[in-house]
Amino acid sequence: MKQVIGLVLLALLCCNGLAKSRTSSDGSRGSPSGRIVNGTAVSIEDYPFIVRIHFQGFFICGASIITSQHALSAAHCFVYKSDPSPRAEELTVVGGSTYLSSGVVFSVKEYRVHPDFNYETANADAAIVTIVDTFVGYPNIAAIPLQTRDITYSPENRTWCFIAGWGLTAGGTRKPSDNLQLVWMQVISQYSCAKQWDGFSISSRMICTELPRTDACRGDSGGPLVCNGQLTGIVSGGDFYCAGRLPSVFAKVTSTSIRTFIRETAGI
Repeated sequence: MKQVIGLVLLALLCCNGLAKSRTSSDGSRGSPSGRIVNGTAVSIEDYPFIVRIHFQGFFICGASIITSQHALSAAHCFVYKSDPSPRAEELTVVGGSTYLSSGVVFSVKEYRVHPDFNYETANADAAIVTIVDTFVGYPNIAAIPLQTRDITYSPENRTWCFIAGWGLTAGGTRKPSDNLQLVWMQVISQYSCAKQWDGFSISSRMICTELPRTDACRGDSGGPLVCNGQLTGIVSGGDFYCAGRLPSVFAKVTSTSIRTFIRETAGI
């Protein structure tokens, strides 16, 4: 029987004193982690909705532009097990570049975490960042439409979706990818996901994908799961070793509570 370490959330908090303390305190079930493993380098020109969240200038999470002022990310990028949440003025959103080392920087006005988010269970792992200005008018920066139908597993007609981000590219490394990475994965059933994540509750607010030897890893948290050209999920958690041995878990955009949260916060 496969031993389950526990779902590991996938933020990358490792770049200064405070971030390092968060990383060490979060090295267990329900803690941040995240990267695209065995992915392919791609250009932001083809995925202009993907942006990055930076804390005090350091990359911590991905996000997806959903309106001219709002980006959707993961709640655990902003709520930690033992450390205080970051202030809005400590955060920036960076977009428009394929590379981690460059991009257009946007100041953050505020962020809002889903009111039902639970750090231990990763339930309702959604947050929305509001920038001071607008995403409109910049090259390679644009919004992605939200998923309009419930994506469910069908053995006769399997759904392929992709995830993308700048997270770690191997479990043993601590340096994120400088180039945007993408990997395709298949949606699996709630039953299969829950069975493999034995001992961890896979709720109706989650959707799971898998493909052997591919995974999301530290730094990919908050990034998109895109199915049929629409934003379907938010990278939430996965295998501690980022080895693709367990399904990747995402906050489900079409779940009633998350969709309501998006509508009330971003107006769409």
